[in-house]
Amino acid sequence: MGYPDIDEARRHHAALQAIFSRPRGREDTGKFEGVMRMCWGAWAALAEAHCRTRMQMIAGYAQDLLSPHARATRTAEEEQALNEKICRMLASYERWLAHAEAARKAAVVVALATKVSGLPSRTEAAV
Repeated sequence: MGYPDIDEARRHHAALQAIFSRPRGREDTGKFEGVMRMCWGAWAALAEAHCRTRMQMIAGYAQDLLSPHARATRTAEEEQALNEKICRMLASYERWLAHAEAARKAAVVVALATKVSGLPSRTEAAV
């Protein structure tokens, strides 16, 4: 069973991963707006706090790395450090996506097991 919001978040993640998993080059100067759209698309796709926090951080680092007015003052080492932070946050975002999907699947299994067993669910038992 797929989850459209998680699938959409993964598409944005994959596009960002493709950009930041390779060395920076001149062609990156024109990618600022597209990267920001991907970041906020991923943020909006999934209403999960941990994922959103990570994507906000990625957007901030990407802005520092790719914005035209900030690029001129950075050293190559600073650019590399920002890119590495983005890659680490993308990896963390990917793990939280997997966690969100696993939690949803587990909730479905519990709901089905409760329904089949005839036992009251946790919310029904509390009433």
